[in-house]
Amino acid sequence: MKKTVFIVLLTFLCAGVTMAQKKTIIKKPTVVKVVVPDVVSTSLKEKFTIDLTPVWSKSGTGNYVAAFDNNGSKQYAEFSPEGKWISTSTMIAFEQLTEVAQKNIKDQYVEMQIAEVKKIERDGMSAFYKVKLIKDKDNKTVYVNDAGFVKE
Repeated sequence: MKKTVFIVLLTFLCAGVTMAQKKTIIKKPTVVKVVVPDVVSTSLKEKFTIDLTPVWSKSGTGNYVAAFDNNGSKQYAEFSPEGKWISTSTMIAFEQLTEVAQKNIKDQYVEMQIAEVKKIERDGMSAFYKVKLIKDKDNKTVYVNDAGFVKE
């Protein structure tokens, strides 16, 4: 009888050990500090004359991107490694679009909701807007200019 009890207890002990969950260690992503060339940071200061504390990152194309707050608006400015300004993206409210642009988007995408609007400025181009629309699981991005021309 003692032998049977011992075997049963040993079986439960082995089962408990083998079924115990393994502790998973979650590693925090390492933040890589981007070293920005002086010519790039100087270009940022010349382009935006306000006092900025940018968070720098590097794009997939090797350009430097500064993320910062400009009077309550989140902005992203992209510069080449030589310090040439490439573009600026500014988060804006839908109501900041021209009336004709707002009307055209509302008319063409009646059932969709506005998720995000970015004003995009590039060297040598007129400003345009990138509008993200959502409806349930359906997402769509459209581009619109001040004249109200909408392109998917």
